[in-house]
Amino acid sequence: MKRFIFSALILSIIACNNPSNEQQPATDSGNIPVDTITNVKKPDSVLTEKPSNTDSVFSNKKFKDVKIQKLNDTTFRITGKAQVFEANFEWNIKEDNVLLKKGHTTTDAGAPEFGKFNFTVTAKKKNPSSTLEIVIFEPSANDGTPQGEMTIPLK
Repeated sequence: MKRFIFSALILSIIACNNPSNEQQPATDSGNIPVDTITNVKKPDSVLTEKPSNTDSVFSNKKFKDVKIQKLNDTTFRITGKAQVFEANFEWNIKEDNVLLKKGHTTTDAGAPEFGKFNFTVTAKKKNPSSTLEIVIFEPSANDGTPQGEMTIPLK
């Protein structure tokens, strides 16, 4: 009887230590561990510009489908979608990195949704050869620093 118990104990130890019973990580069809695939991070500050007829469309992590329409020499319509806290974001108009105007606007939905926005700004160049640009961003709830900042030329 002692021999039987001893043999059963030895077989149990051998079976538990058999490397062929080790659990392998889940893989996709390319035999890459799934946790390797799910930990891939996309850059936060990607800014894409895609031509759409004569307009350009701008996008990043916080703002997408942003378009600028020039209504006259000093007035511009800005439209798009934003994923921002309490449906609120700010904008600055700069001429060669000098702040000319600042303001804020809202979207029709707050984060986590992308809410639509549509607003008009007026800015006149002080120097005809300078560049006007609008910077849109979400202020941090902690300290107000710009988050998801996007700079777009006003042409």
